[in-house]
Amino acid sequence: MNRLLVCVAMTICMMSPQMARAQQIASNMAPPVFGTLDVAQVDPGVSPQTPEPAADKEVPPTPQHTGLAALVRTTAADFKAFPRRRSTWVILGIGAGAALLAHPVDPDVNAHLAGSRAVERLWAPGKFVGASATQIAMSV
Repeated sequence: MNRLLVCVAMTICMMSPQMARAQQIASNMAPPVFGTLDVAQVDPGVSPQTPEPAADKEVPPTPQHTGLAALVRTTAADFKAFPRRRSTWVILGIGAGAALLAHPVDPDVNAHLAGSRAVERLWAPGKFVGASATQIAMSV
């Protein structure tokens, strides 16, 4: 029960946008208590740097095709291009080789880990972290 409460509390904390708001500059902040420090007052040889205003901010052009149809079309194009890349075959080859090497020892490792209390404790939080309610809450 304690683990469930901890997982729920962590989920609520992660969903809270307060951490993101802390990084934003608020326009309604109070002025500094001791005033601002002018660099020219401290060192007369240094001129204060003021940011140059942007002369003309260019608005990026909107994409020609947006929406669900464009998403489906580009996803299909990605799947079509996937086997054409050389890196795809390298990654698949490495994975197949590793699977072939691990296959003979897989039953022994599985038998060794099946009754292990440490492994049972290691994967215990997965029951809560992988639960549908947690996954839905984290996706929102």
